[in-house]
Amino acid sequence: MRPNPVFVLIQTGFIGDIALGLYSASLLKESIPSCIIVFVTIPIAEDLVIHAQHIDHTVIYDKRGKHKGIRGILQIAHELIKYTPEAIFCIHRSFRTALLSVLTQCTHRIGFTSSPGSFLYSQSVEYRKNCHEIERNQDLIESYIKEVNLKKTTPIITQDHNVTVDIDSEHGIIVIAPGSAWNTKRWPEIHISTLINSLIEKTEYSIVLIGSKQDKDLCESSIPFEHTRIHNVAGLLSLTQTVSLLSISKVLISNDSAPVHLASLAHCPTIALFGPTHPAFGFGPLALNSLIIQKDLPCRPCSIHGQKECPLQHHACMQTIQPQEVYTKVLEIISNTQSHPRNP
Repeated sequence: MRPNPVFVLIQTGFIGDIALGLYSASLLKESIPSCIIVFVTIPIAEDLVIHAQHIDHTVIYDKRGKHKGIRGILQIAHELIKYTPEAIFCIHRSFRTALLSVLTQCTHRIGFTSSPGSFLYSQSVEYRKNCHEIERNQDLIESYIKEVNLKKTTPIITQDHNVTVDIDSEHGIIVIAPGSAWNTKRWPEIHISTLINSLIEKTEYSIVLIGSKQDKDLCESSIPFEHTRIHNVAGLLSLTQTVSLLSISKVLISNDSAPVHLASLAHCPTIALFGPTHPAFGFGPLALNSLIIQKDLPCRPCSIHGQKECPLQHHACMQTIQPQEVYTKVLEIISNTQSHPRNP
């Protein structure tokens, strides 16, 4: 291994997957401080990746835009060849990722056995079940850097507090993330409205709803009434600004989606609502004082990622999570956090 080895990490999946991929960069840097880390990701995640202090270079792979198709793969491969990587860790499980790795001419290409195109890897690692995703990703690194005792470490994200909206944080902020790419993962709007109503009437906290531009209307329809302590910032914050907001918030309430993992980066206690999916798949919250709410139903989990519609048409997995239950857990987490402060 060279004195300053270059390691390439490829993660071009969903934002939550990319956020969890940052842990791998931190693990590599902690184990070999002299290494140079190149992180390959998609345009929407650029803001988050470039603010991760353990990443030296960011390569943006616009796989559905200007880098679409084989010509685009060759362009990114050519860019990676310039770094002469020591090893490539293919966190994203896709044939496109496997093909990209082999086109870089790098000798050491490590990915999961369950990945399409795994035959293109020089070394394949089992994708373990019933453990967290960051532990599975760590398996890739440990398969190559065997002599180093790796430990879990939270990525350092450079904070960006230049929030474009005025939020009163004097009495504390509670963040709610209603959206998801999958409809069945979403907690019903009426439940969110009821929860917000209770928080406004019974506490002094400010309520902030977050999400992408596509979530703006969903967030708006989840607000029961106009109030100076209720803010809809969906589409107004960058990913780094969202992490900064979460870092000063009391708690996040979210379904099994990207905000859970952004909150982990921010050490923000999280209430994760699991419906069609299950925490056993390895995507639960990591922040101290976090908890999961789910219902034991014979029909769940029905999907790894979620679906557009409930196969049984009742959506009981999310419908039966009651606002009062979540409200009680919010107060419980805030109380516990005051007694046992969040991670440093």
